[in-house]
Amino acid sequence: MSALPQDPQIQSRHEPSITDLPSQPSVVPIELSEPAAVEARTRIVTGIKGHDFEGSPAVQSKAALTEDGILFLAEGARADVLVRSYIAALDRRAELSEGRIIPYKEIRSVPYTEIQRLYTESAEVGSVSLSAGSRTNEESQAVAMIVEAVKERASDIFIEVYEESAEVQYRIVGDIERRFSIKPERAKQLIRTVYDSMCEATSDPAYDYNRDQGGRIARKHIEGLGLHRIRVSTGPTDEERPFMTMRLHYDFGEPRSLVNLGYRAEHEAQFLEFTNFSYGIALISGPTGSGKSTSLANFIGYLQERDNCARKVITLEDPPEIRIPGTVQKAVLRKGLDRKAEGEAWIAGFDTLMRWNPDWIVAGELRLRETMDAALKSALTNHLTWGMLHASTATLVPTRLQEAGIEMGYLSDPEIFRLFANQSLVPQVCPHCSIPYPKGRSSLSNGLRERIETHCTPDTVRLRGPGCDHCYRGALRERTICAEVLTTDRALLTEYRNHGEGSMRRLWVRERGGLTKATHMIEKINAGQISPTDAERMVLPLNADSHLLE
Repeated sequence: MSALPQDPQIQSRHEPSITDLPSQPSVVPIELSEPAAVEARTRIVTGIKGHDFEGSPAVQSKAALTEDGILFLAEGARADVLVRSYIAALDRRAELSEGRIIPYKEIRSVPYTEIQRLYTESAEVGSVSLSAGSRTNEESQAVAMIVEAVKERASDIFIEVYEESAEVQYRIVGDIERRFSIKPERAKQLIRTVYDSMCEATSDPAYDYNRDQGGRIARKHIEGLGLHRIRVSTGPTDEERPFMTMRLHYDFGEPRSLVNLGYRAEHEAQFLEFTNFSYGIALISGPTGSGKSTSLANFIGYLQERDNCARKVITLEDPPEIRIPGTVQKAVLRKGLDRKAEGEAWIAGFDTLMRWNPDWIVAGELRLRETMDAALKSALTNHLTWGMLHASTATLVPTRLQEAGIEMGYLSDPEIFRLFANQSLVPQVCPHCSIPYPKGRSSLSNGLRERIETHCTPDTVRLRGPGCDHCYRGALRERTICAEVLTTDRALLTEYRNHGEGSMRRLWVRERGGLTKATHMIEKINAGQISPTDAERMVLPLNADSHLLE
């Protein structure tokens, strides 16, 4: 694979104090330019031990003065008292020297990550000596990336290595933004540093670019950022180049109801009805990154706070990723790295949970047959059980379970499998810069226009705008949910047993009045809440239900 070309429209945001991040930062587009890195090679004097213009570690995190007089500041750094003091000291030195020493001739504002890159480039030519006890260059760059990603409310950070270059990318409101480029060797060292020096609970004791490995960033690196955890996964690509992803799990604050997350009131009523039973399984499905864990954590935390923790709720997760108020969260304890060891750890974890006498069990993600068997066992032993798995619709959940080996006798019993749900996350259009459909119609493909005008109410449809101070590229940073929730009954599951998923889905829609995810999605499009372009890209086509009504 060859390197991607540099995108001239890359947007970068600028970083405030690490411990004072706004929840909805403003968007200031600027370009990341190669000259900054070239100028850094003239030496960054701020980081040279004993230099007249050396800055403290706190100053170095936000400012970089080159030997030829360019003072780079992370935007927002001018408000920092230590940075202001450093600039004032430079100004006083110039005054005292009567013009013979001019520390800087120009001040440039750059993204927070660019400051770290300047020090990294300078370190490559041996001009920076980090203070004792401070982070290494790679650790500083990784932390800077995390801080900037949090500011943007990114869900993921990717480090992708090509033959002649490497890129750092963020996923923001579901979109990939190519943030900046670095040299391949620097990217490889950055990946190694993140795994070896910044991670805990790793799958292997040391980084190996030939193996798939995982872990989580140690808490000391993310304190004060509003993050609960960062999951790290790395491994070789098909061209044997390293790849790393960091999944950011945010503290969600006070738990919210499903309606506040984007579900319909009817959906939430179905979940609440499930909680009236003493046993059975409810499964939330969706693609990777669809917010399943967040929805379940919010809903259970919301109920626990509402009911003053009247029930004992225990989770089993590998590992716990989101803090759930009012619950005991237990980690799966593996004794090996292979699939067999993982399955045995889940079985042992469930056995322990049974002895802890919970009312509800949250089974985390059901990926292995062993985890599905354990969840089934908990439901059969009079525990209300919640779980998550990957599926594209609610009616495909039993198919996924059947493929894993769960017997049809269990799958067709509505007293065991009581509820199947499915959700997807979709960006919300910015109300300040969104475009009415008639105005933006010509920019869409003929097929999409036809589907909008057939299945939606065009006069109320809105499209993403160009972006403004209130949004990211025309979308709000908080996404909404498009969902469907199926409460099982014997007729539905018998239809599945005898005729398969498609037949069950048609029965659910035609005779039970089932509200599909496509229906929910179109409701939000007609309300001007989400763009049909985003909806089709991230959920499903607007005409997805056409065959159900034939």
